[in-house]
Amino acid sequence: MAQEERRTPERPSGVPPLHQYEGVIVDLDGCVWIGPQPIAGAAEALERLRAAGKRVVFATNDPRGSVESYVHRLWRAGVRVSADDVVTVGLALERYLSDRLAAGERWRTALVVGAEQLARHAAAAGLVPISPLAPDVDERRIDVVIVGGGSEVTFEHLRRATVALHNGAAMIGTGRDPTYPHPSGPMPGSGAFVALLEYASGRRATIVGKPEPLIFEMARERLGPVTSVLAIGDRLDADVLGAHRAGLPAALVLSGSTSERELAQWRHEAQPVAVAASLAELVDSAIGAGSDGT
Repeated sequence: MAQEERRTPERPSGVPPLHQYEGVIVDLDGCVWIGPQPIAGAAEALERLRAAGKRVVFATNDPRGSVESYVHRLWRAGVRVSADDVVTVGLALERYLSDRLAAGERWRTALVVGAEQLARHAAAAGLVPISPLAPDVDERRIDVVIVGGGSEVTFEHLRRATVALHNGAAMIGTGRDPTYPHPSGPMPGSGAFVALLEYASGRRATIVGKPEPLIFEMARERLGPVTSVLAIGDRLDADVLGAHRAGLPAALVLSGSTSERELAQWRHEAQPVAVAASLAELVDSAIGAGSDGT
């Protein structure tokens, strides 16, 4: 989007003005953990945020887990949470589908490419989820193709989704993240599968996760009666851009998917208000500098 290009600003300070914010929306992959490994100091940093009087909610673009699974994982990482503290892209999908059906959309069936959890959310919204591996799938009768990520995606998933899209099915993607961080290196994210099916079908997907604002709006609702909110994430093109579209400022940590070089090359008007090596550094520098207002 050429009209949104800007001259690269000077790298912002690692000290965010935390005293300005009552609520914080925190990403998970790249901020709290990388793959199965918790990021050092993240749990303690989150406790310091809460001790400073900040309300904290987590929002993830990862379509593979349920809210309950992320709650359990956060507890194992040392972060005390409840189900009300976690918003997943699956919940955003469910909200989007429910709203469309309530508005009169006559969708009935959904072919789900990716995480099984997405089929549960589609069913909760009122659709009949169809597995791409079901032997009797008629691609001409699919109303919606839902695209997420996951190791279970096979060529047969992609083939049937492509046929359904060429027969007029709508396409809904969970996100545009090309990768997500893992200890062994970047893994293909949901956006990689969305891009493949967009190219194969000549269609453009509707995205329900980051960088679209819905998931931030849902997280904002979970924060309750707060007047100022900061988002924290590890991706410029998802967390920072998505927060910007939702009307929120965002801080960036470099412990996940974004490098210093990528930050220097970022030309979008959506810019982080602060940058730090990790969530621990971001929070500790702010609180240590006395900028939490306590």
